[in-house]
Parts: sequence; structure tokens; C-alpha cells
Amino acid sequence: MRKMICVAVILMSVLGVTACEKKVEMDTEVRFEKYTSGKPMSPALSSESGVYEDKFELTMTAQEGTEIYYTMDGSVPTKDSEKYEEAIAIKNRNDDENVLCSSENVAKMYISGSGYDYVPSEREVAKCTVIRAVAISPSGETSDVITKSYFVGNDVSTNYAGASVISMVVDPDALLNPQTGIYVLGDFYDKWKDSEEGQSIAYSNQYWEFQGNYTQRGREWERSAEIACFDSETEKLQFEAPVGIRLHGGASRMYGQKSFNIYFRTEYGLDKLRYPLLPEDTDITGKAIEKYDSVMLRNGGNDTEYSKIRDLFVQNQVKDRAYQIQATKPCVLFLNGEYWGLYNLTEKYSDDNLEQTFGIDKTNIISYKEGELDEGENDDSRYFDELMDYAEKDFTDEEVYKEFCKIMDIESFADYYATQIYIANYDWNQEKNYQIWRARTPDSTNEYADGKWRYLLFDTEYSLGLYGHTNATTDSFTTTLTNDELFAAVMENPTFQKMFLKTLKEIGSVNFDPEKCKEALETYTSQYKPLMQDYYTRFYGEGTWLRSSFDTNVREMRDFIDNRYDFIVPLVEGWME
Repeated sequence: MRKMICVAVILMSVLGVTACEKKVEMDTEVRFEKYTSGKPMSPALSSESGVYEDKFELTMTAQEGTEIYYTMDGSVPTKDSEKYEEAIAIKNRNDDENVLCSSENVAKMYISGSGYDYVPSEREVAKCTVIRAVAISPSGETSDVITKSYFVGNDVSTNYAGASVISMVVDPDALLNPQTGIYVLGDFYDKWKDSEEGQSIAYSNQYWEFQGNYTQRGREWERSAEIACFDSETEKLQFEAPVGIRLHGGASRMYGQKSFNIYFRTEYGLDKLRYPLLPEDTDITGKAIEKYDSVMLRNGGNDTEYSKIRDLFVQNQVKDRAYQIQATKPCVLFLNGEYWGLYNLTEKYSDDNLEQTFGIDKTNIISYKEGELDEGENDDSRYFDELMDYAEKDFTDEEVYKEFCKIMDIESFADYYATQIYIANYDWNQEKNYQIWRARTPDSTNEYADGKWRYLLFDTEYSLGLYGHTNATTDSFTTTLTNDELFAAVMENPTFQKMFLKTLKEIGSVNFDPEKCKEALETYTSQYKPLMQDYYTRFYGEGTWLRSSFDTNVREMRDFIDNRYDFIVPLVEGWME
């Protein structure tokens, strides 16, 4: 019976339904059945993943007739790993030698001289202890891997206040192998730099154009991992789960800190995460979403180095508009036991996500992202083609506009374009950071399953004055008219013109009201600025000039918001005259 209790505790933890107290010790007196044949049972560890004030001794037990092997670098243990023979001291490791971010590995991960290849000192990298253990039979049969993460002396509640803390454990080979590692320059870089394209770019400073293993996409570049998520305030374990991970993003993959997609799949052992991961993530009825098939650890995109708050600030200011936004919260990542910086734990759009939010069967959902089918069936392209064909029609004819409104949620269309134009998003068009969705077959019982296209807002951070490429007097309206044929066509309709102008004024005077925005920015600053300090130190060093960029960028955002309305609204009014 005691054996079954131990197994149940482990299973509950994996399913995300148990939280650990600050100090939780597992049953050290577990009695296993003697091993006879087949796959052994996994070892039992004397302490659960958690936050601990003081060092302690970790013991492991397994079936008689098997031996335990373990690792502390994230690698999957084998018979060549360290054999468990006595208790392991789990202690504060903050001054221990860097392993994953050692000088040797940094050289594999980042372009030399790019500014993203900083090698941190031991004291600049906070650490936790990761243990992976297996039981192996005399014939070489291996148990499932047990993975645990232990924070000792990290002062989690103070250092990471307001953030989730995630320990992600990945076999280092999955990150660093030159052929298959997802986090390195690798063989793809070696081949690319000798290509015609590579030779034309390699000596420039356009590092976002460089290609390597880390720029590869698709399921073949997904790797297995284990994550443990902690609440910093309570210092309790929220859940542990086996997952698949991929790198995420476009140009931001060049940074030292790269974004991750996290997938929950049956093949890894958990089809969905059943946990209220993002407190503000609700469905159309206001009920909290508690099931996820995927999420993102987003580095901040174009705003990675500066504030990390632009995208979430924008999205939270427009959460009442007729398009979907992404729930998010700050998160600190430890990768194979080493501090990997501040991220935004972010909702990821998918057919499952839309099903959870709008109550539409995911098999009935069509989604187009950046002009390509993202969710749906192959012949669903006809619906998108039908929509895009309206770019060639005469919207001065009111009947054309009425027909368009039958396949497009016109409020979503107006809200979406008015928002992107108002914030002057420099990194957005129909082929970049653009996504729409609809139900294939209408369902009269669900207002969102009416067969109309609606928009999904994401990656809005290249706006509000970032890099100086946009400012309050940026004419993003004319640029959009010139580059977006569908928007230009619809804007020829007098009815829509009035709707668009009204929407633009509302977004400027209500959603981006300067006083409301000032209050919101102060809240984000108080939350994010302290968390950014360790990020700057880890990836750029204690003396980096970037440390002052947070305040500078918040000031640029305020200046943009203070002056935007008085420029963009009269410009649109003048065009309509």
C-alpha cells in the first residue's frame, strides 16, 4: 500500500493537481516489490521538487535487484552516468561553475562578436539543482526517468516577486549537438555561411538574417523536456509535466535569450496541462481557462533587450476590442539549473486554444497566419481566397460592402486595423504577424461560429517608438493603405470610413488615454524593472549600458501615447475629406 501511495503522489504531481509546501519530503520508507523482469519501476526520491531554505540530504530508493543512476546536468541518465550509492547533498549552487552557459557552450550558441555572445561569470548566474534518475535492471532494462528541481537559498519570493518560476530540464545534446541541437549555430550555420547568401550577409551586422540550427522550424526540431512551475509568492510547486519544446520567433532568435514554444502531447505523457496557468485567461463567458495544449515562453521579441513590456501593455490596453488577445504573465526560467532570464509566459493561439476560448469544436476551425493555412483542412484555402478576392472589388457599391460583412466580422476588421495603425506597428502586414480565423460550418447556437473571419492580435511590440523607427508622427495609415489591398479597398466605402474613424478615435481616447496608460505603465514598471536587472546581468554583464534602457523605453512609450492622437486622427480625417 505504501508503494501505491508514492506512485499516486508522483502521478498527481505530473498531472498538475498538487502543490508542494515550502519543504516537502516524500516517503523515504517506500517498499518496492523485488525486481523480477521487464521494465523496472522508477526510483523514489526522498524530497519533492521545491524551494528549500537550507541544504539537505537527498536519498533514492528503487526495486531490489536494480541499480540507480543519476545526472545533475539535465542529461538523461544511462548506465554510464553516476551510480547512486549514498545520499546527495542538495545545497545552494549559485557560486558553482557554469555548465550550460560556459564559455565553451556560449561559443556554440551565439555568433562571435555579435554582442549576444556574453560569457557570464559564476556569480552572474543563479542556479537550482536538477536531478534526473533511472533504475536499471541487470539485463539493461531502464525505468522511466524521474526529474526533480530544487531551489536552495535562492530567496525566490523576493528575487522573482510577481513571476512564475519555471525549471526546464532538457538533455544538453538536444540543445548543443551540432547536427540536431536546437539552440546552437550548428551544422546549418556552417553550411549557410559558405553559401552565396551567407557570404553576402556573414560580414554584416544583420545578425537577424543569419541562419543556423536555431532558426529551423517544424516538428522535426521539437525536443522532449520536463518542466516544473513554481509560484514565487508562495514558493510552492504548481505542477510538473513532460513536454515538447521548440524555439519560437523570427528575428529575435538571434538573441542570447531565445523564446520557447511548449507543447503538451500524449507522446510525452500528458495530452494537456490541466491547470489555471494564466489567471487572466478566460473564455467568452468569463470562466477561467484551465486546459492548455501549448504555451509560449516569449523573450519579448523586438523588445527583448529594452523593456519586455510593450506587447503585453498594448494587448492589455485593448482587451475590450473585437479581436482576441493573449493572456500573459512574467516568468523566470532556469534552464538545466541555470538562470536563463525573464520571459513572458504567454497564451499560444491554436485550434485547441480557440476551442477553449469560443466553445467551437476545433475540427471546425480555420485559421490563416501570415497568408498560410495554420489550422484546418487543405481545401479550406478557398475560404481565405474568397476573402482576399474582395481586394479587387468596388466598395463604393454598398452591396459589395454588405456581402463583405457577411464573411467578415466588420467590427473586428475595424478594431484590428485601427489598433495596428494607431500604435504604428512597424513589424506588421498581411505576411507578418497577421492571423485571422473563422468557423468552417456555421452554428446558430454560438455567435462566434457564424462563419465570419475574426482577428488575433499578437507581436505588437515593434511599436510605440521602439528603435526610433516609429514615433507619434509616423504615417502608418498611408503605409497600410499602400501595402494592404484589402484594407484599401474596404476604405473606399463611405459607411466603413465613418466606422473606422469612430473606432480610431475610441482607441486613441479610451484605450490609449494618456492618463490611463500612465497608470498602467507605472504598474508594469514596478513589476518588470526589478526582474529585468538579473536578465541584464546574465546576458550582458553587470556593467552593461542596456540597464538604463528600461526607463528610456518607458519614457518613449509615454511620449508616443501623449502625442499620437493629435497626429493620426486629423491625418485620417483629412484623407476622408
